[in-house]
Amino acid sequence: MKHSKAIVKTEHAEIWITSFLSSPTVTINVGDIENGGSVLSAHQAFLLRSPYLAEVCTCYTHDIPVSERVVNFPDEDLDAVGCFLQYLYTDEYSPRLIPNPQRQDDTILEALDPDLGVQKDLDGSHLLKHAKIYTLAEKLGLDELKTLAHAKIHKINSTAKGELEYARFVYANTPREDKTIRTPIATYWAHKSTPPLAFCLTNNTNILK
Repeated sequence: MKHSKAIVKTEHAEIWITSFLSSPTVTINVGDIENGGSVLSAHQAFLLRSPYLAEVCTCYTHDIPVSERVVNFPDEDLDAVGCFLQYLYTDEYSPRLIPNPQRQDDTILEALDPDLGVQKDLDGSHLLKHAKIYTLAEKLGLDELKTLAHAKIHKINSTAKGELEYARFVYANTPREDKTIRTPIATYWAHKSTPPLAFCLTNNTNILK
């Protein structure tokens, strides 16, 4: 249901939003529910924006009770799923991309804590957050969310340690042919590391494992 953006911008936006919010809710199990997993929920009409979930929901006819409308994400990251749901409802997820006050043609990631400002990603956790959203978006067929996550990756001020953790995750969880997210990693290390590592990254070998 990729036309939802256009719907929201029409003069009948409130009617359409009400319709979406009136749709049945779907339970979303993240992780191992028997061992500390989390239970979320979302309106089915919003989940239909994902081709993957639209296929899952085809069996949820009007007479299926809410208790039986369940989607399981046993291997996905809770924060990534939460950001995915935030995106479905708002077309964004935290931290948002906001205008750069110093450059009108640029954007930056908002500071979630104004007192601290935008923090340097020392351990790669910020990079990994968006990388996990990117891979989840790939699985769920949301190209626009992939593009957004990728854009945010390039707004992060990281360290070599953080970049290495990020590279390990990307090379372990994306297909070899995904040049969009892999090529910048190879380019980064080509300028930062010894020739053998740069060569292995460029040629998708397993030196990062």
